[in-house]
Amino acid sequence: MTSEFAGKRRYRNFTTVKRYFPYLILLLAIVAAFYQVAFAQHMLKWDNVDYFLPMRHFFHDALNDNHLPAWNSHINLGFPNYADPQSGAWYPVLWVFQVLPMYGFKALNLEWLFHVLMAGVGMFQLTKHLKASVPVATFAALAYSLSGFIVGTAQILPFIIGACWLPWCLVFFLKTLQDPNWKNSTWLAVILYLQVTGAYPAFTIIVFYLFVALFVYKLFTRSTRRKGVLALVLGVD
Repeated sequence: MTSEFAGKRRYRNFTTVKRYFPYLILLLAIVAAFYQVAFAQHMLKWDNVDYFLPMRHFFHDALNDNHLPAWNSHINLGFPNYADPQSGAWYPVLWVFQVLPMYGFKALNLEWLFHVLMAGVGMFQLTKHLKASVPVATFAALAYSLSGFIVGTAQILPFIIGACWLPWCLVFFLKTLQDPNWKNSTWLAVILYLQVTGAYPAFTIIVFYLFVALFVYKLFTRSTRRKGVLALVLGVD
């Protein structure tokens, strides 16, 4: 009996390791590729230092002083942070990062790495949803998170945030089209909120175009009959 229990436990451990192994590979690859950022040997430059870091530093100080960071009186004779879609005023991930002792260069690097990792995980999930094998999905995740776009726009954090949540938006939109239940719809709403509040606005427009294209494609491939079209639109069988 003990031997049987030990065998089942080893099998569960092996299954768990096998399930999370692609994510471990992705994490190690990102840390290795961007080790200078991961270990704070170099800081992210240009727009990140000129705008996004000061904004996040202001957020941190305001929240720690028990003030809502809606109005920044330090620039432009006063500036409405809540009205700037790139400030992150409504972005939940930014609010989570405010638990750090301070928001400086290292915190900016950490937030950037987090979004690069989540971009890879999102691409892994999207590729898996499209029926690819685990090795193919892992390769796609690595290619996406280490792509030229990620490296070339590293200095613009909202671009990285947009690239991060884009595959997640597609995953849950496709899941919602396939099975329009409360779970998929709720996750889609959450991911879309992250996309809209954190990413550069152009990414939100791109997501909208992709949603329209996917919806029209699904609409006319699921069924050419009126009943099938109405079922897809109304979310009923």
